[in-house]
Amino acid sequence: MWINKIKEKSFQILFGMFVVSLPLFFSTSIINQFIAPTIIENLKTEQYLREDLKEGRYVVTDQISFANNNVVKGDVLQDLNNGSFARVTDLAVIADKVMALDISMKGKLEKSNRNLAEANKEINELNQVIQALASKELNVTLFISDITSDKGYVVLNLHNKAISQIIENDKKYALYNAAGGSLKLRSRVEPTPADNYDKNAAIGRLHRDDYHDLFSGTKSGARVARIEID
Repeated sequence: MWINKIKEKSFQILFGMFVVSLPLFFSTSIINQFIAPTIIENLKTEQYLREDLKEGRYVVTDQISFANNNVVKGDVLQDLNNGSFARVTDLAVIADKVMALDISMKGKLEKSNRNLAEANKEINELNQVIQALASKELNVTLFISDITSDKGYVVLNLHNKAISQIIENDKKYALYNAAGGSLKLRSRVEPTPADNYDKNAAIGRLHRDDYHDLFSGTKSGARVARIEID
């Protein structure tokens, strides 16, 4: 009889252990089958289980904007470490050098343009000399003068190459107007500036009386005269 009681007690103990372990078994099974794989997959997706992390290959920063995982190619990090990428300060230095070079080139270009303009002006003046010598005449623009010492003279611009190289001082020259009328006057070569005319223009002046004689009573203005060259 006592044997039957032992069997009954043993059965109760075993049944109780079974009942207690059953929830444990099912909870462990559910975790292993459903919960754990989901967690592991999420960790892989978020790259927390990468081999690189296990091997200690990672870069750490304290910037909040880099809190998310970012994959950077190894050669990029090596180039960054070797100084292959330009820094903002480097770019600023380069920009300053480029600007200085640009200013220098513009300055040289402007100087070249000025030199070219001067060369063209020189060529034009030489052409005037050649044409005057070839045609034996020189066209000049004359203005009215009220200077008493100008009477009896044609005063011509010293800064004009054709005038300075061809016209002789204090020599008589025949001046012709557009109609063919003429007047003989002595020459005087000196600087004769005039408003709205270049410094080296082929210009000159005549005393008012001589101006009226050559240009038929004209009282003002500028007229072109042709000087005959011997």
